[in-house]
Amino acid sequence: MGYHEDTTDLTKTQLSVFIDSPAEYEAQYITGTMARRKQTAEMIVGTCCHAAMLEKKRIDDLIGVYPDSCLKSDKTINGKPAAKHRAENPGKYWMKEQERDNIVKVYNRLKDTAIADAIAASTKFEHVWRANLYGRSCKCMTDIAGDTGQQWDVWDLKFTNNIRQFYKTSKQFRYWLQDAHYSPIVSENVGKPVRFRFLVAETVEPYRVRIHWYDEIKREAAARSHKSHILSFMACEKSGIWPDNYDPNLPLSEYDLGGGEVLFDDETLDAMNESVDEYEEAEMPF
Repeated sequence: MGYHEDTTDLTKTQLSVFIDSPAEYEAQYITGTMARRKQTAEMIVGTCCHAAMLEKKRIDDLIGVYPDSCLKSDKTINGKPAAKHRAENPGKYWMKEQERDNIVKVYNRLKDTAIADAIAASTKFEHVWRANLYGRSCKCMTDIAGDTGQQWDVWDLKFTNNIRQFYKTSKQFRYWLQDAHYSPIVSENVGKPVRFRFLVAETVEPYRVRIHWYDEIKREAAARSHKSHILSFMACEKSGIWPDNYDPNLPLSEYDLGGGEVLFDDETLDAMNESVDEYEEAEMPF
């Protein structure tokens, strides 16, 4: 059973689904009545680059190019023949030649950047760690990790087609939770503190690589939140009750209202409303 298929130990992904909705967690991981999130095209680029950089696999062993029999006359994918071809040739990502060539280009542009420096300074790649946190067995898989003497450095590779949007993406996908989940698990295993860093790689021109991290104050707050979510998860496991986090109230802030600034005083607003009333009561000429 693969890493993601074995749900015995709690992962960051499972915990993030639980935070969204315990009911959705139950449907995805317990009853199996709800499909788990599929890989996006951007995630496939990242998976292939991960394997090539960290596991030293050849791109052509990871990716296959659809034959002409799987393409329409306009070179778009023909659904049924393509599905049949994938079923008969498992173990690869199948795509059009141009898509494969783009991944090769991304790999070649990024392999000798700061990613290579992190790899050279580390000893553990795609390594699975397990530990008991707050009474619950948990696990994580680090991309790149190594002992620097006083601490362990853990690097997580992220691929994006818009590096300027990483701040928004980090919030959307709860990357703070990844740091909070991975760091104590690794620390428990190595007996040293962990410094967690995100290596963010751009998959389009100019193929920039940036390093991001959470400061210690934010990490402490994230650790407290992480603990509370694990305890809540354990309570649901014990009771067998997985409620839905449904909130009927729509969010609204003063910023949605234009910053809350007053454009007209009360007297002006009253006069404007009277004019509207008079207009609505007037007989229309049509």
